Amino acid sequence: MSSFVFSLRGSRLNIFFPAVIVLKFFFLSHRLVSSMRSRGKHAYHGESILKYFTEVPEKRAKPESNGDIPLKTEPAVVTSLASLKESFPQKHSNAFNQKNTPSRTGNSRTTKLGNTVVRKCPGYKWIADTPFTVDAFRYGVIPGCQAYFLSHFHYDHYSGLTKAFSGPIYCSQVTKGFLRKNFGTGLNVTGLELNQPQQVCGIEVVVIDANHCPGSVMFLIHIPAIKRFVLHTGDFRFTWDMLASPSPLSQFLPSSSSSVQPASLHCIYLDTTYCAPQYDFESQQRVISSAVQVTRDFLSDNPTALIVCGMYSIGKERFVYGLATELNLSVWLPRAQHQLVHVAADHGCRLCQALLDRCVTDRHEAQLHIASMNQINIGQLTQYSALPDVTLSTSQLGSLDVKNNIKKVRNVLAWRPTGWSHVPQKRATVCVPKSRAATPGVRLENSNGHIFIYGAAYSEHSSFCELRDFVTNLRPQRVQPTVFGRGSAGHRNLIDQWIKPRCS
Repeated sequence: MSSFVFSLRGSRLNIFFPAVIVLKFFFLSHRLVSSMRSRGKHAYHGESILKYFTEVPEKRAKPESNGDIPLKTEPAVVTSLASLKESFPQKHSNAFNQKNTPSRTGNSRTTKLGNTVVRKCPGYKWIADTPFTVDAFRYGVIPGCQAYFLSHFHYDHYSGLTKAFSGPIYCSQVTKGFLRKNFGTGLNVTGLELNQPQQVCGIEVVVIDANHCPGSVMFLIHIPAIKRFVLHTGDFRFTWDMLASPSPLSQFLPSSSSSVQPASLHCIYLDTTYCAPQYDFESQQRVISSAVQVTRDFLSDNPTALIVCGMYSIGKERFVYGLATELNLSVWLPRAQHQLVHVAADHGCRLCQALLDRCVTDRHEAQLHIASMNQINIGQLTQYSALPDVTLSTSQLGSLDVKNNIKKVRNVLAWRPTGWSHVPQKRATVCVPKSRAATPGVRLENSNGHIFIYGAAYSEHSSFCELRDFVTNLRPQRVQPTVFGRGSAGHRNLIDQWIKPRCS
């Protein structure tokens, strides 16, 4: 009997163990497939299967934003090192004969230089046919790069820069001042004068005001070896003055007074932040005029109200100055913003010089206060308006009873000036009061009865229509977008339509 039971158990074991092996194989296969799917773009390309599953795909650093721009990601483009070398003039080819020099773009986001793993600089950060990169500091010292251009001093553009950076940096004089203040004097920085041709690595470079923030510039590059002009806009807000004489860009437009053919622009590296038809916001001046009207009406009903305007570390100075001058308001700037505005003024920014003339150091003496953009909400503004040096001063209370009124909640009108406040007409959900109907570009976003937060579609990036006008008038042979994110896939089709007449 016992021998029978043992035999039966043995039969069961003979069946059980193969079943376990099959199930375990199925489970591991399922995990294998799931892992491959989860890697998305990091697909298996024929390398060692062990290497594929032991190496962790690079964790892409979250792009920085200054609040007025969408998150930027980097498109993968495949190129070979041989083709990269061939794309440069012979006189600069020595810069690319270094051992272990990575290709400028490619499927892999990292490369190994000695014992250090570094991120590769994507192709759109390079100016083609030059040893120049623009706003590419997050990639460290880039093999083959002889000049690092910085378009302006917003963090998403100088991210990665440290005091230890050894590469030669080229920027405007104002941005040079910001770098000196933020990083000290150890950086190798050359400040370029506006609208003046200057030689960088044997190539002619002209910096042009980009109308984005103090110190922001576009780079117009003339490559004599191949007789080619290239323009990098950085972040910019288009105005027609950019194309009118004596602007360096006027040479690319036909002249009614001359039969000479205009110069040809090969490529524009274009700020495509708002390259979508729904971003048809008003001009800066019109939005400022609307904000002035709303603020004037508010102050007529609330003479002692506090006006608060959101700003970035730099940027929105023109909006603030417009409110201050039109309404004769004194301005209080937080220490960080005041220092940067002062640096810009010292380095020739006329707007910042004029704004400083309206600034006071005592918050009690100012009716227009500046705050960071993330403070423009009901909760933080409620706390801010209750601060001892923000509540109404004796001079503001006048003949009113101080003890009874100092506890009274002060009415606040706050402004959030950003292009993201723009709402296309068909999608608008906030009804603007009838008295405000003649104030395009502004809308009431939130209120609790004594704090009123308005959005102003005041952008320091070009609107969709402005981008179209800029490109169609300059007539480049090609356009390289520099902003990538949700909706960026449609940029190429739109831009192709703009340059199609030029290419046909």
